[in-house]
Amino acid sequence: MAPIDVVQAESAVAQRQEQMVTTSYTAEQTEDRVKRLMTNLGDPALVLAQLTPTDPPQKPRTTDVMPLEDAIKYALESRREMRIIDVQLKNSDIELQYNRNQLLPTFNVNASYTQNGVGGVQTNRTQLGGEQIVAITRGGLGDAFGQVFGYNYTGYSVGFNLSIPLGNKSVQAEYAKALTDKQASSARRNRLVQQIALEVRNANSQVEMNRARIAAAERALELANMQLEAEQKKFQLGTSQLRFVLQEQQNVSTAQTSQIQALVNYAKSLVDYDRAVGRTLRKNNIEIDKQLQITD
Repeated sequence: MAPIDVVQAESAVAQRQEQMVTTSYTAEQTEDRVKRLMTNLGDPALVLAQLTPTDPPQKPRTTDVMPLEDAIKYALESRREMRIIDVQLKNSDIELQYNRNQLLPTFNVNASYTQNGVGGVQTNRTQLGGEQIVAITRGGLGDAFGQVFGYNYTGYSVGFNLSIPLGNKSVQAEYAKALTDKQASSARRNRLVQQIALEVRNANSQVEMNRARIAAAERALELANMQLEAEQKKFQLGTSQLRFVLQEQQNVSTAQTSQIQALVNYAKSLVDYDRAVGRTLRKNNIEIDKQLQITD
């Protein structure tokens, strides 16, 4: 092997070592960020622990995403923001209906029917306020009940009350405020629906774009391997130089990195997609209600 070929090989090795150092440092920083996301406990042993990924990046599947229309519908039913705004809108409807009723006239009708009875000792005098007693009539509780059930003293009463809120500024102001709140809640809901639909569409586009990038990266890696194999054969036959072989090896390494990065980007886009449609917890088999029951 010519001296220049040795120098080229050593130079390539040095470049790979420099890339390895940079990549190792980046991996350690990423590992530390993952640890901070996992727990906030100040455990020194966690700093020294090493995290080893158990699953490689998965290739795209046809079931990863839903049809766009179904995804938007699912998001509008599942996103927490929609649930909150729907409750606020319902409360605004109740408040508006209550204040609208306060502006209406009030008409109350009262009716009563009574049966009366009197019992006890009755003293009859010569005249009203007189002192001379003419007769004394004995009676008791039985006489009172007899009069009640004998329908001797029947009483009736009917009445009504009409209230018209004319010029009630405070009631009108409350109604105007409730109407404004209802309109504001409706406007916020419409904006939120549009925002969620755009988020789902953008997330869906990112997934499809990264899916296409994976296919392109796999094809590029396949072609790079073919070129490397051809260059190695030419070198063995003496019709090529070592630097061309090293260059093709570098191209293969770059293509492999691009393929892995495409898979990682696809996985990240799926995470964003799940968040946009509101299925992150459900996809990971996490149910808040059940967790709260277990805690209790």
